[in-house]
Amino acid sequence: MPDLRPLLSPDSVAVIGASADTETLRGRLTHALIGHGYDGRVFPVTRSKSEVLGLRAYPSVAALPDPVDLAVILVPAAHVVEMLDQCGQRGIRAAVVISSGFADESNGRSARSFTTPAGACCRRRARRGRSRSAARAGR
Repeated sequence: MPDLRPLLSPDSVAVIGASADTETLRGRLTHALIGHGYDGRVFPVTRSKSEVLGLRAYPSVAALPDPVDLAVILVPAAHVVEMLDQCGQRGIRAAVVISSGFADESNGRSARSFTTPAGACCRRRARRGRSRSAARAGR
């Protein structure tokens, strides 16, 4: 059974697309993590600010200074797969995606245009993780 602690009880969270603007979901979520009882470390990731709600912000997932258990991805749909891949490269084992634009019928896109590459990215990362775990266990 997979270890769900990084998803359900993370020690640290990267908020990718973080904002200080609490009028937006990105800002409200960041504010809620910081100000309402989450005891772990919060790492805002945004290219537009060096600080978000009093916390140092990082320009990319690769720039994060410490290990992260969970990524909350709040970027436009067109960038989600790229962010998932960066999270996997950084060793982040769990992600929650909160975004829009995946099944926008007005522009002819479908959910499949996202889920196929996102699923492939996640499966690649899961296989690599299992391979590393097996190698460490001496299998």
